[in-house]
Amino acid sequence: EKLLSEINLKTELKDVYEFKSDAYEGIGNYKFALENYRNFKTLTDSLFTIEKDKEIGRKEAEFEYDEKLKIKEIESKNKIQLAKSERDKMRLWLIIILLLSILSVVIFIYVFRKLTKEKRLLNQQKNKILQKYNNIEDAYNEALANIEELKSQHENKPLPNWINALSKRETEVLSCLAVGMSDKEIEEKLFISVTTVRTHCRRIYSKLLVKNRMEAVNLAKEYGLI
Repeated sequence: EKLLSEINLKTELKDVYEFKSDAYEGIGNYKFALENYRNFKTLTDSLFTIEKDKEIGRKEAEFEYDEKLKIKEIESKNKIQLAKSERDKMRLWLIIILLLSILSVVIFIYVFRKLTKEKRLLNQQKNKILQKYNNIEDAYNEALANIEELKSQHENKPLPNWINALSKRETEVLSCLAVGMSDKEIEEKLFISVTTVRTHCRRIYSKLLVKNRMEAVNLAKEYGLI
């Protein structure tokens, strides 16, 4: 505001000096005309300098304002880009978490089905083994009962020497052989070692005058023991 007042004052003085210079020149007073013209030029140059400085200041202000706008625009773009980057990261993490959740569910279902299938197979195998041993148990008991029945039926009659010669354990082993049990199965059934089973078998073969378990079983069938 002060600068504006100064400019207005100098402009008025410039006009006055210009008018006086023209007036003195008109009446032939060239000395005062020259003096007023010099004052006019001085004020004109001064006003030009002021206007020039004012224009420079205005352009500098516009430049600074434009730079501030550019900086604000860059900062705004950076904020938008940063926010977008954060959203993208969040979206990526959500996708990863979702995929991991789906993978966990798939693995759980796979493991659960596999364990269920294995459990079902184990139960089936267990049932088969139990059925097999039940059948063997029934056959063993039946063969043992046949031997005891044969003995009871011939209490007053002479029995074949080989029947009387068999011990209780050998009779049990013979009953197991009659139902087709292996040495290992006889071991588990009678709670004796495989070596003991084979020893009993050799004694049975010797007493029955046979060479192998097939002949021993056939001989037992011949006498109705099985």
